[in-house]
Amino acid sequence: EGEDEHKARIVFTNGDTDFFEGDRYRERLVRREESDGTVVNFEGTQCMERMVSKTLYPDGTRLFYEGIPNMEHLVRTEERNGTKDYFQGHKGHERKTKTEFPNGDIHSFDGLKGSEHLVRVDFPSGTKHFYEGSKGEEHKVRATFPCGEYRYYVGEQGVERHTRTVFPTGLVHYFEGDK
Repeated sequence: EGEDEHKARIVFTNGDTDFFEGDRYRERLVRREESDGTVVNFEGTQCMERMVSKTLYPDGTRLFYEGIPNMEHLVRTEERNGTKDYFQGHKGHERKTKTEFPNGDIHSFDGLKGSEHLVRVDFPSGTKHFYEGSKGEEHKVRATFPCGEYRYYVGEQGVERHTRTVFPTGLVHYFEGDK
């Protein structure tokens, strides 16, 4: 009698609830429902559970993690609209390296966590835009096109001016004047 008894959940005083699966004395944490509506999923054997995903409430953004227990690091987020952000780095030092948008645009970033700055935008057409500058001050310096054309720009963010175009034939067009 009572041999099927096993821990199913723990309700904490702050309103969080942990859910467990497994046989008696081998229960493992599989999910946490936090009081704010956030849901955290875990994988692994008893005492070796690791966080693998988190769904934020109320916006539904999903965060995905990799790593050993208690050292899980963020590797990807997915928003409800289909936008995906990718991260690299150890726990607490994850930096955004790429954003994929539902329309196919891909933004690439460089820099340390919190200082990530845009360095390139790839469009589904094959066109690429290249940027320089610190976070929030990125400005376009070059664009390449699938036909082999290169365009060059100068100027601060939002007021970049097209200065020349180099064609695959070697022909160069130069531009002057305000944007």
